[in-house]
Amino acid sequence: MANGVLIIGWNYPRSGLEQQALELFHTSIQYFATMQKEGRIESFEPVFLTAHGGDLNGMILVRGEEEKLAGLRRDSMFRKILVEGPLCLTGFGAIDGLINDGITDFLKDWTQFIKD
Repeated sequence: MANGVLIIGWNYPRSGLEQQALELFHTSIQYFATMQKEGRIESFEPVFLTAHGGDLNGMILVRGEEEKLAGLRRDSMFRKILVEGPLCLTGFGAIDGLINDGITDFLKDWTQFIKD
């Protein structure tokens, strides 16, 4: 079961670069489908958010084992996505996170520092 997530998020395409942003989205979906097929990630889910006035309007939520997700950052295709993303999308970024047992493990470590 996945204990980690990777969130690749963005705001809006840069003016005049909408087509490049769309192509990057399709490339990213194909990449994560391949990573899922190879067992490098557990699953992924594209998310488009409705208008809300904030600066996060879309993301891809990638689930997997924390160590395997960290390995994606060394993958050349993932690095290309990370380089191209900010060129055609505002607010582009990739954030690591924890779910399931990852949260449990984190809280075990964290509670060691709580003082009564």
